[in-house]
Amino acid sequence: MFRKLTTPALLFFAFLLLFFSESHAFKSYSSPNIKLPSDSVITEDVYLTGDKIKMDATVDGDLVGFCRSLVFEGKLTGAMNVFSYQTVVFGEIENSLRCFCYEVDVNSLVGRDLIAFGYRVNLGPAGTVKNDALIFCNQAILDGNIEGDLTVGCKKVTIGGTIDGDVDLEADRIYLLPTASIKGNLTYKSPQPAKIESGATILGVTDWKEVEEKDKKEGKNLFAILPGLPTNLIVFQIAMGGLSLLTGLAYSGIFSAVGIGIFIPILLIIAIMIAALVAVTLSRQFTEAVRNKAYCQSLKSLSLGLLILIIAPIVLLILMVTFLGLPLGILALLFFVLSALLGWIFSAYLFGERILRFISAGKTPSRAVSTLLGVLLLLLLGLIPYFVGFLITLVALIWGLGAVLLAGHSLLRPAEKIPEPATAPA
Repeated sequence: MFRKLTTPALLFFAFLLLFFSESHAFKSYSSPNIKLPSDSVITEDVYLTGDKIKMDATVDGDLVGFCRSLVFEGKLTGAMNVFSYQTVVFGEIENSLRCFCYEVDVNSLVGRDLIAFGYRVNLGPAGTVKNDALIFCNQAILDGNIEGDLTVGCKKVTIGGTIDGDVDLEADRIYLLPTASIKGNLTYKSPQPAKIESGATILGVTDWKEVEEKDKKEGKNLFAILPGLPTNLIVFQIAMGGLSLLTGLAYSGIFSAVGIGIFIPILLIIAIMIAALVAVTLSRQFTEAVRNKAYCQSLKSLSLGLLILIIAPIVLLILMVTFLGLPLGILALLFFVLSALLGWIFSAYLFGERILRFISAGKTPSRAVSTLLGVLLLLLLGLIPYFVGFLITLVALIWGLGAVLLAGHSLLRPAEKIPEPATAPA
């Protein structure tokens, strides 16, 4: 169970770091296309929201970006935190680089750690990571230098650069090119031995643990790229990133000609529907588990959801008032909010499904149509005045939250071994 929880915890922690900053002053930019020239000097943190971003400026602070693509060729004295489709880094980063992207290309100096989640991660020959690198992806190509330890979980990893510390790999295919140099120990798990070409050097101990190869059909699912990470968590993060982009586009003035006040609620409703569709339709196993818990253990789901809703704020408050408990408290807050939102979404899906089953005389309706109908109806019911709408929304959230937590627990719990029947005496 611990191994199954490791990757989600790392993802939450990495995503959480997007909101940390050593200084309170910041400058924000929100536009479809943002270009900051090389003669620009910004002496505070920078927050970017847009479509295509090209940055050659010098930033004396951190950089946080939500965008489709980011090309960075400037200089950053702080850390870079990016949520995007593609990120290309040619400029120097004096602190850490943390990114949740489909494609990541790093061809410059990273002064501290590299934390990357995505489909493809490439550390070019000109790339140098001064400390540790933590990478979870589908394909990793590492031709640069890493002066600390390297941890990789993916389907295919190719190493052609120099790793000064220890290397811990878990992949289906592992290749060490002739230019590869590992000065520490190499520990890896894979279905077959790593292909180590002539010329590659490993100064430490090599330890291989054979594991079964995952079903090749999983490779067709983009969201199966992160080992052990529930699909819902990934797609919900992507949906929330899309919500940030939609909001940024709205505030950039695109719809100002016809009145921005009209379009922001519409954009928010569209974003919620997209998030609900993605969360419900792309994870059949989790969705069925939530459905079963909600229907078969309704009272237990309501009780657990209500209990969590009462206890969670108290526990979070206790954690956040202590210095040592603050990071854990923020992490727990993020998990609680995500679970609550997923709970509301799955309640909407089940509500829509029940209505469609009644209309169609018991026929199984489409999950997508059920989700859209349920979300729309719950949003409309939430507008009923005199506390009625709030109560409906609260009950839906509590019911869904309990079902989501019960389903998550059942999926993370190791399957019980069925004892073999005793052999009858001759």
